[in-house]
Amino acid sequence: MPRTVLKVVSDGKYALLLSVALMQAACAPRDGAPADDGRPKPATAAATKDRALGPGLEAERVAKVPAGTFGPYLARRDDARLLVWAALAGAKRSWKSVVLDAAGKPAAPAQTLGDAPERVGLVTVEAAGKGYALLYSTDAQPTKLEALFLDESGRRISGPELVAQQPGDVLWVDWVDSGDRPLALWALRSESAKADRADIFVWAQGAAKPTRIVTDVRAWQAVPFADGAALAVVRAAATALGPVDLLRLDASGKVTATTPMTTAASAEPDVDMVRVGQSLVLAWTEHGAADGRVMTCAVSSSGKVSAPPQALSAPRGDQSLIRLVQPQSGNAFIVWEDAVDQRPDARRLRVARLGENARTGSERALLEFASVEGGVPELAATAQGLSALTLARPCKRGQACDDAPVATLVELDRTLTPTLATPLTLAPLGGKAAPLAWGLTCGPSRCLVLAATDGAPAEVYAVRPDAAAATWQPAAQREQPSEPPALEALSTLARADAPITTLDATAQGEHPVVAWLTFFDPTTPWQRLGKPAADGRFDPARATVATTRLGSGSSEVISFRARSSVGLSLASDGGAFGEALLVWGALDAKIPQVFTTVVDASGKKLRQRMLTRSKGEKLDAVTARVADGWVVAWIDERGGAPEIYSAKVNRFLQRVGPEHKVGGSAPSSLALHALGKDGVLAWVEGSGQQGRVHLQRLAAQDGAPQGSAATLGNDGATARAPTFATSTKGTVLGFLEAADTGSVARLQLLDDQGAASGPARGWRIDAEAVSLALHCAADECRLVAVTAEGGRGGVHVGRWPLAGTPREAKRIAAQSGAAVTSSRLVLIDADLLLADQSLGRGLIRHARIKWQ
Repeated sequence: MPRTVLKVVSDGKYALLLSVALMQAACAPRDGAPADDGRPKPATAAATKDRALGPGLEAERVAKVPAGTFGPYLARRDDARLLVWAALAGAKRSWKSVVLDAAGKPAAPAQTLGDAPERVGLVTVEAAGKGYALLYSTDAQPTKLEALFLDESGRRISGPELVAQQPGDVLWVDWVDSGDRPLALWALRSESAKADRADIFVWAQGAAKPTRIVTDVRAWQAVPFADGAALAVVRAAATALGPVDLLRLDASGKVTATTPMTTAASAEPDVDMVRVGQSLVLAWTEHGAADGRVMTCAVSSSGKVSAPPQALSAPRGDQSLIRLVQPQSGNAFIVWEDAVDQRPDARRLRVARLGENARTGSERALLEFASVEGGVPELAATAQGLSALTLARPCKRGQACDDAPVATLVELDRTLTPTLATPLTLAPLGGKAAPLAWGLTCGPSRCLVLAATDGAPAEVYAVRPDAAAATWQPAAQREQPSEPPALEALSTLARADAPITTLDATAQGEHPVVAWLTFFDPTTPWQRLGKPAADGRFDPARATVATTRLGSGSSEVISFRARSSVGLSLASDGGAFGEALLVWGALDAKIPQVFTTVVDASGKKLRQRMLTRSKGEKLDAVTARVADGWVVAWIDERGGAPEIYSAKVNRFLQRVGPEHKVGGSAPSSLALHALGKDGVLAWVEGSGQQGRVHLQRLAAQDGAPQGSAATLGNDGATARAPTFATSTKGTVLGFLEAADTGSVARLQLLDDQGAASGPARGWRIDAEAVSLALHCAADECRLVAVTAEGGRGGVHVGRWPLAGTPREAKRIAAQSGAAVTSSRLVLIDADLLLADQSLGRGLIRHARIKWQ
């Protein structure tokens, strides 16, 4: 990539290199090395970049900048734009400027403003008074900040004026037009030893020296307000979160009032703020005990909190704030991200209007951003609504395409209905997509975008979207109410310090009991503790088994020393005593064994006993309720090769009869379910590409196998994740098979002997499914599958009228992390429980699904 660097200041928060590549943060050049300096390169594939996509948009060439140029930087005044850049000619660098009219045409030839530093750091240029103010830092130590003041035609009035000279790293620079004179604000890395903290300084034009107005903050935003300015900050705290404060500044930059917006250190460092009417509206992402949620609040012109902090929406899993957008008139716009909306190759951002009371209306839009590598679209309010410069595939309406994403302009009206979506293809480039695009600004009459070639010297264009054709698939859509089945709510039920390996739940009165098991590497050396663990023992902790009652808000640890490979299983007693059996595994005298625990309706341990007393590895233990007790099955290697064993226990965990060898060759993925008075066991037998599902009925009397095992599934198919449900037509078995594209869930009705009844049905899923859950009511079964989609799991739902064909799978959510392939899904009516993961931690998610 050539040395031309297009560097702008986004929201006055941080410097960005915006390109079609990823629109992600990057640094300005620090030396004269060409090309491979680590900056992101355009992601536009050559097949897309090098071919014409249409006639192209009108564009005016406004500058030709040589290699080594910093900028252009952009400011808007009404419909005029000012471009400023620092160009290198020989050994000398100079500031240059040009003013563009409403159509993007240069009003006059470019002007030279004077010498520029050899190494430019951060730069911001803003409309101020009747002209413009340019503030920049030098990329050397000690850092200098200097200001230039220009008239409305871009000519220099005064400067450069030394604003400050300070040791340390400048992290942000901004101008706030406070009326009589602009206020320069900047962030300097804190003098404390903490690298994630900054101090904020202010300087009023003409002042003798700057003033430090706040110390040790992690995030900030400044806007003009009431003859001065307002500064919102997230203060640093002991954790990665912090409290939000609002500072009021007068026209000289003096802090006149500080208003705490939160009482707890719970805000992510992403606070944003805009003016709406006579109020200030703030937003940030807050993390309490559950998921991140976007919060909004409002402050009146008198400085009082007129709308206290409130969550933006009902719980939908993790949320994160993207931006508030200052309106030209009327309501502002808020853009945020719900993790459940994400796709394997793109992000979907939510957009809503935000009033002076910091509350949203009913309209919503979804904006596509075809990158999962970070960055965000550029956003600007228009006289009619909102405009966004995003990344999208250049596909014609009604046509599928796999072209690489290119910079795309989207416009929404006041109702958040898309009115324009066009890739930035330029007529001067013969209809090819612009390699670089940035600097979206919208005046009263139109929006302009800057684009540039990636050659050296680079040609910079002002692009007008006025004549865009309505032939492209929109990269945004107005959100409509989702037809059932749909995600109604999503929340985090529990968190663990290690990934979740297995999850199970069982209906128990009004609220299901949930149990989970964390991962622990069994090869970790055993070493006695120097002080007792939470349970008073000196044995080292291993995997954790824990339980909770859905909706209780608390959990109960059953064991700190479980064995992950045994998994766990949970089954209710059917309401007989309000109890449930939990089956799991641990070491006893360093030998793996299966343990049984009876828990009450809250998940609290009542009784516990070791079930097995044999040598050899134990794997994949499962249980199901039968008459006056439970049947338990597990994989046992006591004979050297893995085989399935079964047994029955009563309410007091006494074994009823002996253990029984069920058999099986290389068995895995056990599932056990009540079948009339007996139980039916399913497992996958075989490996590689030949795994098939086997069924075996187990007697209620003692858990012994009855009759011979049956085999289901297709020859040559790879089966996995068998699961059961009870329907009005009998027991239903479901399991997954790989397909040429995606997966197929096989659904089979069983008779009262556990044999197949009628043909199997297939439910197609357009992704690699790893787990399946069923719940049947009346004459219909409800289906949920989790799919592996790169770095995220996906949740798909569907319905199966038992007298008909399963309906099409519908993707309703993404998970925070990769799909947990070892864990079951649990579906109890409208409640879906699933394992998730984030940053190495395990999460138990509770989803409510609207089925009708």
